[in-house]
Amino acid sequence: WMLVQQVHPADVAAIILEPILGEGGFLTPPPGFMAGLRALADKHGMLLIADEVQSGAGRSGMWWAHGQFDGGAMQPDMIVFAKGIASGYPMAGVATRQHLFDNLQPGTMGGTYGGNAVACAAAVATIEAIDSEGMLDNASQRGVQLMQGLLSLADKYFITDIRGRGLMVGVEFGSSSSSSS
Repeated sequence: WMLVQQVHPADVAAIILEPILGEGGFLTPPPGFMAGLRALADKHGMLLIADEVQSGAGRSGMWWAHGQFDGGAMQPDMIVFAKGIASGYPMAGVATRQHLFDNLQPGTMGGTYGGNAVACAAAVATIEAIDSEGMLDNASQRGVQLMQGLLSLADKYFITDIRGRGLMVGVEFGSSSSSSS
């Protein structure tokens, strides 16, 4: 509705979103949402940008959380990432389709966390460890285990909602009067 009532689609350069809303309670999109965003962006010539700062680097059980939904139909034009990619060292990055970088001159893109050799080494070690130690599968399996364990506690501790993917899990508590049996 925003593209009808608030802004003309021609005035929108990009749609940017977290595939799993982090600070909002680890909310996941409904079925069809990501595929619909991709179609909307394509229809109006907008970029679709996945903010994987919190959800990327395997936390959801996949390298990038946007792949968890609609069979990976989001296919972002750009991914921004940080945090988990270097195990807490100050590192951030941008991955994009080649044609979006083709005309950038050296020095025209920078960031707060650029150029730190120690953080770059930490990122390489993190990526290698995620791959060689099977951390993606582990996050998926432990996520299922965590969800099952939380579900078994739901009635006793008035858990009203459990949501997320992999080890990105949010738990919502209510009062005894709001708990459903």
